[in-house]
Amino acid sequence: MAETLFIALIFRSSRFVFKLMLAKEKMFRVLKGTNYFSMSDLTDMPVHIRFRLSALWTSLMLCYIYCDYFHLFVPGHIESLIQGKSVGGPISPAKLVAFAVMMSIPALMVALSLILPSRWSRMLNIAFGILYTLIMIAVASMFIGEWYIFYSYFAVIEIALSVTITMLAWRWSKTV
Repeated sequence: MAETLFIALIFRSSRFVFKLMLAKEKMFRVLKGTNYFSMSDLTDMPVHIRFRLSALWTSLMLCYIYCDYFHLFVPGHIESLIQGKSVGGPISPAKLVAFAVMMSIPALMVALSLILPSRWSRMLNIAFGILYTLIMIAVASMFIGEWYIFYSYFAVIEIALSVTITMLAWRWSKTV
């Protein structure tokens, strides 16, 4: 009696395991058809333009941050900040607010490129892409000299990023 019960239990559990194996094999075939398991296949997945724009704004912000950080190492820069001087003259509360607004827009565009309706996202990416390209050209022309080679390097990257943002947004389907 115990042997019969044991054999029946093994038979039932083996049927259950067999069904699990079949389900796993079926799932594997479905996923394999979607290239989920294909590691040797180097085809790229299409990336939606919203994610590309957001990534470009993120890269642009990181370049701004690192460039400003490296600017602190230029001899005399920290002393001029302590004395309340900046490139455009004395530092004032209004000037700090203007700088804060200017730097918050690219940071906000990281998220806004993803969450705004398509039409608004496209328009803002074009407008701010052009604006920040022009700002960077103007700022880069003020920093020329031996200690500002790093600034020129970052300026080229930042201009390329903002132009790319503008071009991608411009080419974004105009039917959105």
